Amino acid sequence: MPTLVKELDPSSAYTFCPICRQNGNNSSPIQRDGHVLKCNFGHSVSGSDLQRFGADMVKSGDVFIEQPTITDIKWSIWVNPTVKERLEKKLAGRIMVTIATLLAALSDDSLVMITGEQAAKLRAMGIHNGADMLAKAESEVQTAKERDDCLNQIERFMQVMKAAQIPGA
Repeated sequence: MPTLVKELDPSSAYTFCPICRQNGNNSSPIQRDGHVLKCNFGHSVSGSDLQRFGADMVKSGDVFIEQPTITDIKWSIWVNPTVKERLEKKLAGRIMVTIATLLAALSDDSLVMITGEQAAKLRAMGIHNGADMLAKAESEVQTAKERDDCLNQIERFMQVMKAAQIPGA
C-alpha cells in the first residue's frame, strides 16, 4: 500500500550544526548550498567536521510526517486518555502504522495476546518478544528430542548388558 510521504528536501543535510550545539543551540539545522554545508548562523562545516564533532541527525519523525495509506479510512474509536497519551509518546511518528498493523493482525488471527501477569513472568525469564518465545519453544522441543534419544540409548545399553548376563542389568 503506497503511503503519502513528502519528498526529501535536497537543500537540507538532515543534521544539526555541531558548532551551534557546542554553544548551547541543539537544533540549528544544516543546509546544503552546492557542496557547502552551513547552518542559519553562518557556520560552515565539512563532512569530516560532522563526523569529528558527532553531529546529531534529524529524527526521521521530523522529516517523514506519518500519513495514512491511500486506501485507509478514518475510524473513530473510544480509548482511555492515559493510554492514548502513552501510545502517542511511545510510538511518536509511527502510531498509525503500528495501530494499523495491530488491527490487521487482530483481524486475521495472526496475533497471540499475552498481557499482565503472563507478560511479567515471561519478561522475568528473559523473554521479551515473539522471537524470544519461538526460540524458547524450539529449544524445549530440541531438549525433549535429545532426552528421548538418551533414554533410547540407555535402553539399548541395558539390553546389551542383559544379553551379556551382567548382574543387576
